[in-house]
Order: sequence, then structure tokens, then C-alpha cells
Amino acid sequence: MGMESLGAETRMYGEEAIVLEGEGFEATIIPAFGGNLARLRHTGTGLDVLRSPADLAGYLENVFLCGSPVLFPPNRIADGVFSEGDHTYRLKINEPSRGCHLHGFAYDKAWQVVSAPEVRGPGHVAMEWRAADFPDVQEQYPHRMALRLEYALKDGALWQTIRATNEGDTYAPCGLGFHTTFALPLRNGGDPALCTVSLPLGKQWELNDRLLPTEKLLDLPDLEQWRTGKVIAGLPLDDVFTSEPDPSLDPNPLTSGVRTHTAVLQDNTDALDPIQVQYTCQGPIQHWVIYNRDGNSGYVSIEPYTWVTNAPNLSLPRDVTGYRVLAPGEHMMMTNSIRLIRSGVVL
Repeated sequence: MGMESLGAETRMYGEEAIVLEGEGFEATIIPAFGGNLARLRHTGTGLDVLRSPADLAGYLENVFLCGSPVLFPPNRIADGVFSEGDHTYRLKINEPSRGCHLHGFAYDKAWQVVSAPEVRGPGHVAMEWRAADFPDVQEQYPHRMALRLEYALKDGALWQTIRATNEGDTYAPCGLGFHTTFALPLRNGGDPALCTVSLPLGKQWELNDRLLPTEKLLDLPDLEQWRTGKVIAGLPLDDVFTSEPDPSLDPNPLTSGVRTHTAVLQDNTDALDPIQVQYTCQGPIQHWVIYNRDGNSGYVSIEPYTWVTNAPNLSLPRDVTGYRVLAPGEHMMMTNSIRLIRSGVVL
């Protein structure tokens, strides 16, 4: 898996890594590679929950398909251009085939470690990233936005929290997301045809040939399957959906802006002993992207977003697109957790 242990120090893909151990998990975080949770192994079962390429070459083939990269902002901006107030933003085109800026500024930058255990084991990791520290980011996004990313193992789960704070004196557009890529099947040697994925979907965004929303929202004929468990083996997906979680899980969704969204991956290869991953996301999340390449590649990316693809350029109301601008001193936060469940019991 491209890891090398050197006493208290661990390296992955040639970079220094931090390893947390506890609650049945081993989590490997690489600060130099966007603070990415690059590997999550369940020690009791030996299962790798997230997709982690075997070596650096495999990682570099597509850095978004390893672990859970931070997306700030998420997904595509058409032509890399949008306007807010009197300012026009011109972002670098890093997806030339579609003429788009893709997935923002933070996923490939080094994050500063604020706190971490001195040796691999239980504990808490906190890292920070500031737009003002990177001249190439400031050329595109001239704001003093600060991101704080934290990981912890507790309550039988891996916890991941990100907080974006506008430390400047100007209003700043802000969208957050994660490109979390799970191994599927979950079991080694599992049968993809016996694996399901469920999410609290609402509508599907119609996309054009550049994978940009046309502003039309479509009804899902298979909505019930998506909500209860859909087999996606052989079904290519690169699609965008609204999220409509159960309101009973959110006591004050209109006032707090915090909603609970849970995606579930289940491997029924052994019908008498199913294994399930629960990916629970809380915050001002309004959209999901689901990506699995050709449907036969052994993974699925489940991506929670606060704003939809190309949100700054859409004419729809902001409460529909999720487009948001933070005032000076204002912040936005997302908290995610990953649990492994076997026969109804949290492992």
C-alpha cells in the first residue's frame, strides 16, 4: 500500500504521514497531499474501507480517487470564470477537456499540522490551510479564507471535520465538499452484484456534455431504490443529485442549517453476515455527486457538497444551488463520520 514504517514516523507515497489507531480503525493522513485521509483500514476485519492505490504512480493517476480529498470549492466552474459583486474571478483551467476549473485549491497543497500524536496510536489530528499562504491561489481567489481540518477516532467511527473561516475584510464565496472514494465491494473477493448503495436523494440535476447543470431538476424514477439500496454494478455514474434527508433527524434544520445526511454501502456477498459502511455527513450540505467510472472498477465516490457544480454561474436561487458568500468573520462547517457495521453491530 505504499507505506513504510520508520519507528514513530510513517511515510506513504513518499511523504510523511500521520497514523491514528483506535476504535477498530487505522487512519493514515498525509498533510503534504492536501491533508488527505489517504487510507482507512478496519483492523478487526482487515478491510480497506477507502480506495487507496498501491503506490505513488497509482495515486498520481487520479489524486481525487484516493481516500477523501478536500474540495474547496467542489466540482466544476465553467471556463474557470464567475463574478460576485464587482469582482470577476478567473480560476485556472485544470480540466482542459471540458474547459473547466475542477475541485478548487486545497486538495494538492500542503497543510500545516497544528496538533497530532507523537507516535502512531489514538488521538486527534488538526491541520490548517490558508489561501493567503499561496500566491497562485491569491491570484485566483484574493481572500483570506482559512480552513481547519480535524480527524479523530471515537465512538466507533472515524470523524472528519472541516471549518472554513473568512479571516479577511471582504465578502468571500465559499463552497465545501469531499471526494470520498469507498472500496466496493467491501469484502475482499466480494460480488459487486450483491452490493448496494443508498442515499437520501431528492432530484437529479440534468447535465450537459461538459457535466455542467442545465438548471433543470429531474425526477428520479428509481428514487425508492436509491433510498433503500440500489445495485450499481455495471452502471456508470458521474451524476449530481439534491440531498433530501429525513427531517426527523434534524430538530431545527431551518434555524441551525445543520442537516444529517447518511449514505450506506452494503456488501451482501455473505447473506448471513452482511457488512455495511455508514457515511454520515452533517452541515449545510445540499447535494451529492456519485461517481464510479464505468461501474466495474471496484469503487464508488460519494461526494457531499454545500454547493452544486458551477453554482456561482447558475441563475437559480441560492437556496437551491447552495451558493454562499461568507461575510468577514463568518464560518461554515461540515462534520462527517464513517462506521463499519456487521450484522447490525458497529464494529
